[in-house]
Amino acid sequence: MKNYEQMTEDVLYRAEQYRIQQKYKRRMAMGCGVIGCLILLIAVNILTYGNGISDGLPSLEQPTGQHGSRPAEGDKTGESQQPDSTPQTSEPEDKVPHDYGVVLLLAASPDDPGTELVENLTLPMYYHLRVRDLRGLNDAEREEAINEERNLNNQFWNTGLGSANWKRINGLVRGDYMISFARINQFRLMIQNFDEVESISIRCTTRYGELDVEYTDKIATNWWEVELLPEDVSDFYRETGLRISWDYTTALLEELDKDPSMPLSSFSDIVAFTVKFQDGTVKETKVHIKIQDDGQFVVTMLKNPA
Repeated sequence: MKNYEQMTEDVLYRAEQYRIQQKYKRRMAMGCGVIGCLILLIAVNILTYGNGISDGLPSLEQPTGQHGSRPAEGDKTGESQQPDSTPQTSEPEDKVPHDYGVVLLLAASPDDPGTELVENLTLPMYYHLRVRDLRGLNDAEREEAINEERNLNNQFWNTGLGSANWKRINGLVRGDYMISFARINQFRLMIQNFDEVESISIRCTTRYGELDVEYTDKIATNWWEVELLPEDVSDFYRETGLRISWDYTTALLEELDKDPSMPLSSFSDIVAFTVKFQDGTVKETKVHIKIQDDGQFVVTMLKNPA
């Protein structure tokens, strides 16, 4: 008996092994040594790639017919007929909605790649609001307090954070208090499928916030809501993302006018970023901007409803 295990690399020998397999089936009744049968069948299965092992022994079934049934007894076509190679077809699947790429980042400068905002993630913002209560101070004390606030603002400006065209730091004396506001971060709205955009909406949902939006060489400033069409956005901002800054409104000042010592955590805003595509798909992201009592800002991306 030939040693089939030594011949597994011989490509030409595979055809001969297939013929041996067919002859072997017809001569099984004649019997052969147990060890020789196992060696023969294992080698044949490896070389022909056609048969699996069932119940611990090599399969002895003939190749199936075109419709998956074995040839009838005595049907000689079974020995030469190859397994069905007809391409299989499947029912068309339901159309899968296009997964448009809309990403919101929080970045500190034009060169900053930014941090992606995801649902329920809270990030600190480089925003700060301070209110200095001037009530009960004489003129000299009042002037000293105002100068201290201005010095703090200058120090914040000189920290090197952000870039000159992004950040805003100012101080405003308003009656019995001075309010200082510093902002470094901007939101960056990235849209991967911009050619398929129908409209873009960015809006504040409370009366305490307003927006500055960079989308071309012109900047929309002090807007509660900004509506844009694709043609409004220049190529630069299509590629690098629309840039959005938050600012407080006179409504917040009017509340502080009533009581400069009121907790800053009383103020917050929710900004909604909505992108509508030409096929009717709408992608909306909402972020909650909250001022903490120490004047620091944090932002959380809200979970979208199912």
